[in-house]
Formats: sequence, C-alpha cells, structure tokens
Amino acid sequence: MPAAINNDELIVLSFEEFLEHSFCCCSFTALFVIDKEPNHNELMIIIKEALKIGTKYFLSWGMYADDLHDLFDDLIISEQMEKNGVDYVPPLAETIMTTAHSAETAEDVLFFYFNCTGAKSESHKFLILYNDAGKYISELSVALKYYTKVEK
Repeated sequence: MPAAINNDELIVLSFEEFLEHSFCCCSFTALFVIDKEPNHNELMIIIKEALKIGTKYFLSWGMYADDLHDLFDDLIISEQMEKNGVDYVPPLAETIMTTAHSAETAEDVLFFYFNCTGAKSESHKFLILYNDAGKYISELSVALKYYTKVEK
C-alpha cells in the first residue's frame, strides 16, 4: 500500500513558479520531471535554490533524467568542495542524495519518491518541479491520485 500524502505536504511547481515562490525553512525531497532538453544555466540556478531551502534528496525522471542527475552530482559536489575544501566528507545529517529514474513508470517513481527517500519529519515537504507540462507530468498527475489524500 502506498504512503498517503496530505495535500499540504506536496508542492508541484514549474521551474519558473519555483523561482518565484518563497519557502519557509524545512526539509524537502525534490523530484525534477524533465520532459524537454533542459537549460543548464537555468537548472543550476534552480538546483542551488533547492539546496538553499533545505532539499536533501534530488530525484530526476523523464527523457533527460540521466543528464540532470549528472548535473545534480557535479553541482552539489563542487558547492561542497568550494565551501568546505576538497577532502570534506559531510556527516550523515548533511548528506545529500541524488537518483535518476529514466526508465521507470510514473507509479514506480512515485513509490520510490514517497516511500524510500527517508522523509519522516513533520516539517518535511515533497516538491515536484517540472520544465514542461508534457507527457511525463501528465503521467505523474494521474499516478499522484493514488498517493494524495484530501483532509476532511
């Protein structure tokens, strides 16, 4: 049985909406849905902003998921080395995880996203960011109905 997510625990935004949105301090698991070739400069800004707001787990899904995963790793590692030195090994509490899901179904990606990313605290939020409202976000929207519940 999939985990049930309250609507206030899930935020779905386009890349542009994300950059305009203000967030309170909490922790995030971010799923990037990549339907079209990404703009690397735009993605670097978005990833840095996601790090600033407390994102600890970055997932990529879609046509360019593997490319985006490489960008996650390159940027996160370079940011940590720049901040803390080349030999820095972060303690577990500061560890940032990244995964790519290029060949999985929307259902499988969401199962992993909600059940395997270590999100346990009440202040944790799930963030879904997308660069195009195309095929992948449509599939994800259908699959999300199994995971979200409305508070009555």
